Amino acid sequence: MVSWLKDAIFYQVYPTSFYDSNGDGVGDLNGIALKLDYLKDLGVNAIWINPFYKSPFMDGGYDVEDYCSIDPRFGSMADFDNLVLKCKEQGIKVVIDLVIGHTSTEHKWFKESAKDERNKYSDYYIWTENIFTKYKDKTIHGLYSRNGGYYVNYYACQPALNYGFNKLETDESNDCYSTGYGWQMHYTDERLKPLREEILDIMRFWLDKGVDGFRVDMANSLVKGCNYDSDKDEDIEGLIWLWDILIGTIKKEYGKEIAFIAEWVYPANAVGKCGFDVDFFAHDIECYNELLRNEKNTNLLPTFEKGYSFFGLDGKGKIENFVNYALKLNGLLKGKGYYSVPTGSHDQVRLSEKKDEDLMKCVFAFILTWSHVPFI
Repeated sequence: MVSWLKDAIFYQVYPTSFYDSNGDGVGDLNGIALKLDYLKDLGVNAIWINPFYKSPFMDGGYDVEDYCSIDPRFGSMADFDNLVLKCKEQGIKVVIDLVIGHTSTEHKWFKESAKDERNKYSDYYIWTENIFTKYKDKTIHGLYSRNGGYYVNYYACQPALNYGFNKLETDESNDCYSTGYGWQMHYTDERLKPLREEILDIMRFWLDKGVDGFRVDMANSLVKGCNYDSDKDEDIEGLIWLWDILIGTIKKEYGKEIAFIAEWVYPANAVGKCGFDVDFFAHDIECYNELLRNEKNTNLLPTFEKGYSFFGLDGKGKIENFVNYALKLNGLLKGKGYYSVPTGSHDQVRLSEKKDEDLMKCVFAFILTWSHVPFI
């Protein structure tokens, strides 16, 4: 277990809107450095910084064009180095976003992968052999010279990197238009190793600059065909295998104090089976919503809003399901890591929505005394 996480209180810094140091209307790395005293005064001793890499910014920086450069809107690499130095002087740990489920279509890897002729990057992304596949609703076709379509994560600008499939599919449809699934690769396929080495090198690059760990975006989605919240190992065996390599390699090289924080939303698997040190609760977990986000206009989607929160002004919510789930996790994760009950994130409505100041004091009294890793 990462020892410093036991007493960590994180503040999520969304660079664009945090603090603008040069008056151009966009927050920046120097702005973060200028506000470290403010964070320290709050009691914060760790920060998670959302993506600041070079990006077309079609998805708030989660469409990365270059993993090892700073987008000019946020400053320079010298500014980042200064920020890390200032954080170390203040005793503040630095965790950065690691967005490795996909890249931008502007990334050089993808541009090469999209070419007809085979090259080093052809297998870095998931491409079908042609457009006739049941995955046509998840793939984009006709934009590049390469035949077939590329598998996407969320938006068309975010082609999925290829870590393989948990189990290879076979075509039993007898559909004359189907070309089978020969384009799928098993997660152990040796053709996928070069991409994993690239990802390890990216982590090494930032660790050599002094960061203390990574928050991994969509950590549960890298190997396709996994059922991320299944209690059966065979349903996530590809993810167990992959994260054992990625996390295991880095901790062997840089030490066990490097923190890996998952966006997985199922701590029993992320922490309990895949080696992560922390996993978040989010809107996917019903008892989390019952605690904080059940009222109308307090959650990401209306489907998650089912009535009343325990921390609600009307006092009609319940906490039993949350407590029972937390107690279960305490047993499953003992000696392995932690979960987090965050106040919010860039994907969530502000927690203060439909809450007054007195109620927010109660919420923070809970957040800062419950046995977990707080993310504010």
